[in-house]
Amino acid sequence: MYYNPANLATSQGKTKVGIDYKSQWNSVSKPYLSQLAYFENKIIPKSFKQDWAGIGLILNNDKAGDINLHTIKALLVGSYHKGIIEDNKLFASFGASFGVVSKSFDASKLIFDNQWTQSGFDNSLANDEVLFNTSYLYTDFNAGTMLTYSPTNEISASLGGSLQNLNRPKETTFFESKNKIGVKKVLHGGVDFKIDEKLFFLPKFILVSQKKAKELIMGLNICYSMKETQLYFGVWDRAKSDIILMAGFEYDRLTMAFSYDVNYSKLNVATNYRGGFEISLTKKFGKKNERKVSAGKKTMPML
Repeated sequence: MYYNPANLATSQGKTKVGIDYKSQWNSVSKPYLSQLAYFENKIIPKSFKQDWAGIGLILNNDKAGDINLHTIKALLVGSYHKGIIEDNKLFASFGASFGVVSKSFDASKLIFDNQWTQSGFDNSLANDEVLFNTSYLYTDFNAGTMLTYSPTNEISASLGGSLQNLNRPKETTFFESKNKIGVKKVLHGGVDFKIDEKLFFLPKFILVSQKKAKELIMGLNICYSMKETQLYFGVWDRAKSDIILMAGFEYDRLTMAFSYDVNYSKLNVATNYRGGFEISLTKKFGKKNERKVSAGKKTMPML
């Protein structure tokens, strides 16, 4: 639901909570650290025959670079899911999120040309720059939609998209700047195949674009299901940047997953192919068939 609020409350079970931790570029400089926590809950009024709704909360904390760029984001998320074909073989999802973002950094750690002397760097020298706004706050609004089709218990396909930063909030470190955040466009999809009672294939993709920046991630997760435990293995590619290797398991509705980025971009001269690692924990509560999406579907958080 971080990339698309329409994803909220689409997994099996009534309630889901999760945490995620990622560390990146530790081999180059001060690592980029990201922590995420979320909660979601299905709302199913008795008058709803096939439809349901969802409500959730996302908390995100990021720290980046030598200047300690600190970002805190809190989003309230809501979704509505409309059954189109009996037993929800086809349903449409709509979602939106709204929240606040706080950003700050340590300007004393910035380096400017005029602070270099013949004897070296002198941070006591005035930088003669325009006064910095070292902390600021803005609101954020996002919306998305998704279509999910499960013709049989052996296959389920989904395609969705979202627009983030729809309100174009102002983001700048200079008081007089009018810089606004560009709208982020997200397109994602995938197909879940049930090969047999134990084996599932889950190929997926996500395409993100914002102004002139683009990112494409494609990959495949494989699930091997035993009596009470499911094992996951996956290989993903972040185009022109990283190969992502992942492994995880699910037991008693608790999912733990670990991934590692193998960097192959031009930066690998400095990284020596070491990108970063990510670990996530997810716990589901409630009945498994609580407005279930598809009987044979195994779900896995995208890392």
